Amino acid sequence: MLLPKRLLRSLIYLIFFLTVSLFLLLLANKHQIIEINKYIPFDIFGTAAPLFFQPPSDSFIVDISFDNCFKFSFNNKRCGLPDINKGLLGDKAQWYRLRKDICLGSSWSKKQYLNYKKIKHDKYEEYLSAGKKNNKNVVDEVIIDIAVADPVNDVKIKGNEKLKLPKHIIQTFHNKQVYDDDTHASFTEQNTNNIVNAAPVDDQIQAELESEGNKDVATAEENRKEEESKKEQDDERKDAAQEDAKEKGKEAEKLKQSSEQNDNDQPKDFEEEIKPESPKDEKKDKREIVTNRNDLNRVLYVPKMEAVLKSGWRYKSNGIWLKYGPHSSKNAVSAIDLLFGYETVDPRPNWNLIKTPIIGVSNPSDLPAYITFRRGPKIDYKKEIGTTLTMNSEDKFKILQIADLHFSTGYGKCLDPQPPSSAKGCKADSRTLEFINKVLDLEKPDMVVLTGDQIFGDASPDSESSAFKALNPFVERKIPFAITVGNHDDEGSLKREEIMGLYADMPL
Repeated sequence: MLLPKRLLRSLIYLIFFLTVSLFLLLLANKHQIIEINKYIPFDIFGTAAPLFFQPPSDSFIVDISFDNCFKFSFNNKRCGLPDINKGLLGDKAQWYRLRKDICLGSSWSKKQYLNYKKIKHDKYEEYLSAGKKNNKNVVDEVIIDIAVADPVNDVKIKGNEKLKLPKHIIQTFHNKQVYDDDTHASFTEQNTNNIVNAAPVDDQIQAELESEGNKDVATAEENRKEEESKKEQDDERKDAAQEDAKEKGKEAEKLKQSSEQNDNDQPKDFEEEIKPESPKDEKKDKREIVTNRNDLNRVLYVPKMEAVLKSGWRYKSNGIWLKYGPHSSKNAVSAIDLLFGYETVDPRPNWNLIKTPIIGVSNPSDLPAYITFRRGPKIDYKKEIGTTLTMNSEDKFKILQIADLHFSTGYGKCLDPQPPSSAKGCKADSRTLEFINKVLDLEKPDMVVLTGDQIFGDASPDSESSAFKALNPFVERKIPFAITVGNHDDEGSLKREEIMGLYADMPL
């Protein structure tokens, strides 16, 4: 039985109205106008909503700090935490301590922690609203990017010898810079020069970096004078080139006149041989300049300190720079972590590992500390990028079992390496990873089962770094895996329950 047209039309209107209402509701949730989870007790619109409709983050990090906790205060829960009034937003935000000793237990007298200051988005909205109502000059700024300086290599960038800016900051400016013809010509000339002007690196580099924030004005003035000096040199070089071209033109004219007088004695093409090069087509030059505008492999555009500060970058300590921007940005930093070891990786999809070690911290020299951070809200990897187990094209299902990887936080020690001659300089974890990658590429399993001892506890002062190293090959290839814990896994920095929680929170 067909529904009456009037009733059918009403149903269509109702469905359309509900669809639009739901869309607007989710959009309001995204922009934090309302919080759906406050009004709906079950998870249907909140975290279950598509990522597009999720709020940028449930909280924001506004500051970081490195602090020491000395032995006589180890039992104090607030040991190593800064005063609540220290840092951005004062007592409006809360300091939290990352549960990792940067010293990795190498110091008997102290522990060193990375602390971060965090504020929930509803509290932050209240803070901004209160500032507007009271006509206070409240600036909307949270951390949206992080860069770490490399004192040895950053100063090798031409023009960065005094500023010592991290390459990441320079690269962001370089990629956005539109060069005029003179600047591009100057950069192209530098790009062909194999000599890199690098300032000597000495023991005072860290101290200079620490005081960089107090020298912004002086540095900017020095940079301006240096730019003017470079411009004068470029002008002199151009004038010299023009004079040289004129001299060559006069010489060519004299030779041409001489060739006309001795026309019978000279070959016909002699005039062409001595004729000065004709100027290239101006339009062609412009096209070449445009197409090669960013083709500068060795030379980077180094911004002035004023431009760096104006764009939101601020120097903190230990070579770390923070970029601030509005909290509505999709790049707002919502979580931060530390990983250790030269081979460390972070397989979590929405995390960004900075592969430049932090300077001036008291960790072992062979286990440098690296910052990794997350932008936006925490993602349920199983829901967003989980893989369904299905038969392959041949109606088969291949399972690969892997056991006793014994990964370390560092390179790992080789036990009974084969051939024995390879024992010198042997890196156990590198060999194991190479073998795993070859097996995965050869066998192409539909699933991997890891049956314990992924972590070698005695050699894992940071078990998280070891675990990420073990799981990265499978996450990269999007191969589903199941995992159990062995007797060595919980002998490192994490308990058995914490390790299983870490594994359960991984993609796939």
